[in-house]
Order: sequence, then C-alpha cells, then structure tokens
Amino acid sequence: MKGDVESPGPPFQSVVYAENILLDEIIATFLPQTKGSWSGNVNLISRAEGSGADLSALQSRIYLNINEAEFSGHPLFVKLAELFQAEDLQQLRFSQVTARVLTSEGIATLKRFHLVGPIVQAEGTGTANLLDKKLDLHLSLQIRAQYVGKIPPLRDIATKIADKHGFVQLPLTVTGTIDEPVYGLDQRWLNKIAKRFGVKQGKKLKKKQPAKPPLNQQKQKQLKEDLEKLVQ
Repeated sequence: MKGDVESPGPPFQSVVYAENILLDEIIATFLPQTKGSWSGNVNLISRAEGSGADLSALQSRIYLNINEAEFSGHPLFVKLAELFQAEDLQQLRFSQVTARVLTSEGIATLKRFHLVGPIVQAEGTGTANLLDKKLDLHLSLQIRAQYVGKIPPLRDIATKIADKHGFVQLPLTVTGTIDEPVYGLDQRWLNKIAKRFGVKQGKKLKKKQPAKPPLNQQKQKQLKEDLEKLVQ
C-alpha cells in the first residue's frame, strides 16, 4: 500500500494506491456493523479530502477492482434471496467486481458498477447515503433462468427467454436502506415481456392450424345440383 498524505490530521487530503487489501476492512471503515459480510482482494486508486471522521465533509473519487469476492449474510443478499425464493442467493461469489465511486456530502454515487459471477451478474448506477444509509440503485441484473422461474409472470417462459449462457436479464431497483433494502422488479416490464412472448406464440400456433378438410362426395353432389338449378 502506497500513500501520499499532504495533511496527516484533520482536515486531510490524500491520494492512495492500494493492492491486495481486504474488502471487509475497507467497508467496515464506513459501515462497521457489516463487518464479516464481505471478502475479496481489492486494488484501488483513491483521491480524497475531508475532515476527520465527518462523512458529510468527505470528498472522494475511488476506482476499485475486486478479485474473487464473496458476499454473504448481509440483508442486501438475504432480501435478494427472498425475492427469488432461493436461500443459496444469500451467499454470492463473483470472479470480479469493478466500480467507480464518487463521494460528496455523505452520498456515495456509483458511476459504474459491474459484477461477474456464475449465478448472478449485474451492472448499474445509483447512490448510497453514508449518513442515513438510504439506497437508490438501478441495476440490470442477469440471473440464472432457474431462479427467474419463481416470478409468476415469467414462470412458464423463463428458460425460453434466457440467453445462450442461461441468464435472464431483469431491471432491478434497490431502495430502502442498507440495513433494510427493498428490491423491486419493474412490473410493467415483466407484463410486457410475458405478453410479447404470448403473442408470438399465438401467431405461431395460428399458422400451424391445419387446412379445412375437403367436402365428401355426397356434399359435392348436392353442391353441384344446387349450382345447376341456379343456372337454369
């Protein structure tokens, strides 16, 4: 870890370059109650200034890359597991997590956020208030199709709308607070995708309907006689 601290005490200004430091230690600096929920090796570049432990005075710009991350046990993941009715989502592994975070007046803004994992992948933007812990995140979530089958509008078509790698993309919002997150799926989007798929299926079925069977001989004879009468 290398640092360039211009003012060692409050107020401070610093530029930090860090390699292979523990994610859990970094997050615990701001959110000590979450300690033990995170693991991973972090490489980051940070430029910050502020005044002691006053989060509202903190101004920072952070670029970070996390390798082999594991997140577990925190309400953020417990609530995600509840959304998809799958306990195994309470503990998630990611081969890589990257983010660009700007912090000002106690609000951390995610300008770029990207997670890559075997079950869940996501990218998005949003804010996290370090003072009152409020969240406002907008994510494009990619999750394995077997979990999407728990969502009623997509239950019957989850595997059919998955990509070639078996992921389904869903628009996800995270509000509430860090300790009590609220996950939301865009219901209009869910209904739209389900309806669109149903319409396509209906058209396909309509094209496959067999042609009407030909008239039998008796009906053909009757039709011929009726035509002859009309001609006379």
